Amino acid sequence: MKGKRKLIIIIAVVVVLLLGIGAGLFFFLMPEEEVAEGEEAQEQVVEVQEPEEEIEIPEPEVPLYLELKPFTTTIGREPRYAKITMQLKFGSEPPKAYMTIRIAQIKDAVIAVLQKTDSKEVERDGWVDRLKERIILRLNKIFPEEPEWEDPKPIRKVLFSELVVQ
Repeated sequence: MKGKRKLIIIIAVVVVLLLGIGAGLFFFLMPEEEVAEGEEAQEQVVEVQEPEEEIEIPEPEVPLYLELKPFTTTIGREPRYAKITMQLKFGSEPPKAYMTIRIAQIKDAVIAVLQKTDSKEVERDGWVDRLKERIILRLNKIFPEEPEWEDPKPIRKVLFSELVVQ
């Protein structure tokens, strides 16, 4: 009889604990009631000011690339050779179209920049970035003085897919 009594007490305690935990969770997780009857509801007013001017969000820039076929040239007066595969990134279509029919002039400009580069400079840090800047400056001379487009910086970047120097 003592064993049954202990078992009943343990089961009763467990049931009471489970009911207590369930009731606590119910009240704790239950969504709040909006407004009880008889209570006054307070409205929260938030003022939203419209911008005076319409803000234009620029569209993401679609990259326009002009890829040059690989070519080989010398660097500097000492015989060092460079094999180059490069692309030009443009900001808009008109300057890209303008340069697309002038591939020979682009290659000539790049070769001129490389031949004026000191062959010892190749060993210094950051020479590729300096080379890219010089190429952009030189290529900008190919554009007409008064272009049909409004873009003041038509060539955005010079990108090397391959640059092998021996």
